[in-house]
Amino acid sequence: MRCADHRHWLILVLCVSLLVLSNKGKAMDDSDYFDDKLPTSGKSKCSPQLDKKFTGVRLAGPKQVNLGQHTKIPLCGGYRLANTVISILGARIVDETVIVFVNIKTHQAISFNLIPNKDRVDGPRPELISGDYPELAADKILNHENFMTETYFNIDVFYFKPDFPKLPARYTVYALNRGIKSNVIEIEITK
Repeated sequence: MRCADHRHWLILVLCVSLLVLSNKGKAMDDSDYFDDKLPTSGKSKCSPQLDKKFTGVRLAGPKQVNLGQHTKIPLCGGYRLANTVISILGARIVDETVIVFVNIKTHQAISFNLIPNKDRVDGPRPELISGDYPELAADKILNHENFMTETYFNIDVFYFKPDFPKLPARYTVYALNRGIKSNVIEIEITK
């Protein structure tokens, strides 16, 4: 290698090192990794990993979303439940999912379910499946069976909650459905 080649290599290494050091401790906007065609169903590149021993619901999302650069807050989730449970609930498993964002500083909770443009309903919705099925009991819904089914959702928060605050904040985020609680992730909204 000639001396000029070494200088270019050294400059490249120094630039990368400075970039890494300047971003140390800062969350980077990784929302580009998440699908931009939202909402969608089915497994995608942003879907959480559901290993064969897992039963329940998991979420995945970007660590940071810059609303000055992006118009969406992506959130991806996946269920892995017994085939019996999925057979009873069908597509309603996703519809009945409640997403909860809790502002870390103010502790204010914002929640919505995954039915877009729905009217407010006071009391139980009659179209929901009742809890009369023993398979849906809290102590049985997470039972592992020989046949397990996975189902996925990939959403834009604004699609389901158009009035979601567009102000900088950090949130803990989780999903709830029939007594099942997902993992908790953290998303920072910046401008």
